[in-house]
Amino acid sequence: MQWWSTSMKWFYALGVVVASFSITMWAMNFFSPLCPQGDVTVLTKPFEKAGAVSWFATAPSLAEISDTSSAPARSNAVVCEDGLVMGPAHSVHADIAAKGGGRFSHWNTGFVFSASDNSDPNKNGRTYSAVRPR
Repeated sequence: MQWWSTSMKWFYALGVVVASFSITMWAMNFFSPLCPQGDVTVLTKPFEKAGAVSWFATAPSLAEISDTSSAPARSNAVVCEDGLVMGPAHSVHADIAAKGGGRFSHWNTGFVFSASDNSDPNKNGRTYSAVRPR
């Protein structure tokens, strides 16, 4: 009987895959920054569909600091998903709609955003908020 059998090799390979996945998931959570302290505006459902994986959430109380055509990176507000900062901020709306991945833009009376995993934020059970850091 061979000590390093084919089934042992497959078992070892499976262990490596599981360990790599676990480390990756831990690192993603570990390196995702927590929401900053500041003025919090809870983004309330239902969110309006804005693109393939993008949504619009109203936040009229933050309209005076939103990005504009002449100041496309004016807003210092961040969108948080279950207490973790999403981004990148100031993303182009077409990129949010096509790529998702937590991108967002603070525009006019609200936020165009996507969930971190491109799921429907009306159904995924997560909480979304906009935070204006102090």
